[in-house]
Amino acid sequence: MRRGTDAHLRRYRLLLDTAAANATEAEVVWRSARLGSWRNISARWWESAGRIGLSFKAPQGKVACWVSSVRRTANGLKILVSDARKPLPEELHVLWREPSRDAGPQPVDSWKPVQLWLKERFPGSQVLSVSRRPDLAHSLSGSFLRVRFRSRGNECLALAADAPAGDEDSRKALTQALICLDLWLGPAQRSKIPEVHLIVPDRQSGIVFHRARFVNQKRIRVSVWEFSEDRCGAVRIRPASPPPEPVEERDFRWPVLGPFRWSAQIARVLDLAPRFIRRYPRFQDFDSLRLWGLEFAQAVGPDRDSISFGVGGSKTELDEDLFPQLCALVDEILFYRRPDSPDVTHPFYRAQSER
Repeated sequence: MRRGTDAHLRRYRLLLDTAAANATEAEVVWRSARLGSWRNISARWWESAGRIGLSFKAPQGKVACWVSSVRRTANGLKILVSDARKPLPEELHVLWREPSRDAGPQPVDSWKPVQLWLKERFPGSQVLSVSRRPDLAHSLSGSFLRVRFRSRGNECLALAADAPAGDEDSRKALTQALICLDLWLGPAQRSKIPEVHLIVPDRQSGIVFHRARFVNQKRIRVSVWEFSEDRCGAVRIRPASPPPEPVEERDFRWPVLGPFRWSAQIARVLDLAPRFIRRYPRFQDFDSLRLWGLEFAQAVGPDRDSISFGVGGSKTELDEDLFPQLCALVDEILFYRRPDSPDVTHPFYRAQSER
C-alpha cells in the first residue's frame, strides 16, 4: 500500500480483509435478500484514486460500486456502497456470527432515521453527499453521519449521531455541524442563511437543544430532532422538546454575592492589607480571601466567623496565638507577589499565576 493512503482507507481495507478471512462462514445480505457466503458472491475490491471499489454477484447480475464506509456491527460488518446511478448509499451486510438473543435490542444506525426524515420533511430533496469518515485534521469525528442535501434551491446539512454514540458524543453535534459548515460553504453559499438539522438518539437532545438556542438564527438556522426505534423495528423521528428548567441545588448553585455575611474575624483579617485583600464567595461553602489572586485564607461557618489560613491544601485554624503567623504570611505574599517581585521563582509569585 502506498504511503499516501489515508488512515480511513487502511481501516476499510483491513475490515474487508476480515470479511475475506471469514469467507466460508460470512453470509452477505443485500437489499433484504441473502446472497450466500462472501466467497459464493465472488466479492473483490480494489483501490483507485483514493477510493475503494467493490464488485460482487447479485441475482440481477454483477454489481460494481464504491465503498462509502465499512463499520463493525454486533455480528459482522456493514458496508455502505453507492454508484453513479444511485448516489444514495445502500447497505451491504456481512454476517459471520448470529447475534445473541440475550444481547438486547441492537443499536439504531443513524442512516435509517435520516432517510425517513428526508422523505417526510423534505420530499423531492437531492442528497449531495453522505459521509461518516473522520477528518482529524479538521476535528471532524467519525461518530456522526454528515448528510449534505439540496431542498428548494438551498443547500442544507443534516448531522446525525448513532444510538450507541452515547450522550457525551451527542453533545458535540452542534460543534461538529459548525465545523462542517465552515469547511463546506463557499463564497456563494455564505450569502444565504444555511440550515442545520441535528438528529440525535432519544433522550439525548437536552444539551444540544440548550446550546442551539444560543446560535444567532439570523446567521444559521438550527433545528434539533430525536429518533427512536420500537421493539418491532419501526423508527420514529420527532422534533426535540425543550429541556426542563434546571433546579437550583440539584443542577447548579448560585454563589453568594457580596459581603453580606460579616464577622469581626473577617474584618480583622481584611485590615491587614485593605487595599489588596479581596473576598470571593464560594457558593454556600466558604469565602475565599486572596492577595493578588492567591488564596491565603478561608472564612467558614454560617456567619463566616471562623478563619483558616495557609497557602495550598494545608490550612490552619486561626486563633489569637497564631495571628502573628497570619500577619507574617500576608507580609511575605505582598513582598514576593507583585509585578516587580525580587524573586520571580518564589512559590508565592508562581502559584496560580493565571489569577
